[in-house]
Amino acid sequence: MDKMGIYDVAVIGGGAGLVAKILSNRAAVDACPEKRRRAGRAGNCQRNFMRDCSCRCPQRQPLNSAARVNASPARTGGYNARIGRIVYGVFAALLIVNLTGCAMVSRHQYAEPERDWQSRSGQLMYRTANTRLIGDVVVRFSKSGDFELTFSKGPGVVLLSLRQDANFAEIKGPLARRGWSGPVGQAPPQFHGWLQLRDKIIHSQDRQVVRQVAGAESFLFRF
Repeated sequence: MDKMGIYDVAVIGGGAGLVAKILSNRAAVDACPEKRRRAGRAGNCQRNFMRDCSCRCPQRQPLNSAARVNASPARTGGYNARIGRIVYGVFAALLIVNLTGCAMVSRHQYAEPERDWQSRSGQLMYRTANTRLIGDVVVRFSKSGDFELTFSKGPGVVLLSLRQDANFAEIKGPLARRGWSGPVGQAPPQFHGWLQLRDKIIHSQDRQVVRQVAGAESFLFRF
């Protein structure tokens, strides 16, 4: 049955008011295909416009990570070269300072013991907060202030040896661990007590017992 037959049946059963309502609904139904056609034409126009625009205006493609890395090789190479020069300069400066200090220490010559040097031997008790050692000690010094000390435990077992003059000192042996050599004013703190013994012993030539305390260290000589 077509649309006209449906509307005719509605008119027969409904009266005049229903007729007007049906006619308005029919006009709306008849208008729907036209609206759909207009909407379809508008959609086609929009799609065509977007297609034409995309053809005329190519889109920018994002750079991947490899492209970004390779985008400026000259800039990256220049930066790495500057860093390399800075590191090389710092290393060269430290090397020069180290070689200069070693050369200064190695050029210093300590006086060798002579016949006019005074020598004293006896025992030394060395104490710290955690250590107590008693051993044999031999000291020798000159009138000009050159000084040597050897602290040993039994024959041939040297615990510490010290050579010192007015400006330089050298400490070696197991008790000194890695040891040290250089200007007295630049000595590490752990050797300050040993470096004070030179003046104490030289100015105590006539005493049989010499005692020196430096912080947590104490030295007791019995000649």
